[in-house]
Amino acid sequence: NFFFFNFLFSILILIIFIFLNSFFFHKGRTICTGSDDAQIIIWDAETGAFLASNNMHELRVLQVIFVHESRLLSMSANKLIMWDSPVSSGATSRHQGLDVTHFCRTRSSDFICVKLSPFREFLAAATTDNIITIWRLNTSEVVLSMPGHTE
Repeated sequence: NFFFFNFLFSILILIIFIFLNSFFFHKGRTICTGSDDAQIIIWDAETGAFLASNNMHELRVLQVIFVHESRLLSMSANKLIMWDSPVSSGATSRHQGLDVTHFCRTRSSDFICVKLSPFREFLAAATTDNIITIWRLNTSEVVLSMPGHTE
């Protein structure tokens, strides 16, 4: 029975990886997925049970990152949002008392990539107009905006 469950869990992970745009394990306890329907869902990694959802995005969710145990960062083409994990706050649906931080685009171009600094102090994002913007994570203040590649 244990081996069968592990096999099914491996198949679930493969399906998530193939069909959804992003996923992440947080300390082996949760899986966070984002998809074309602009929704983010948090699942229990051991049971596969639904834990919470979030639909603060209007466009396809391109990336989801756990900032730390209780904070998530999600990116779509037009939004970069850091928010409380609904699981840590006890909420199960969108916006239920969540602390939300929006990182504003410095121009009207789309986000294409986001990375956290190694010690999670800064957030860097690239946009389609070849600009790289760096924010201080705890204040959402723009620290630096610089041109990237020309092509």
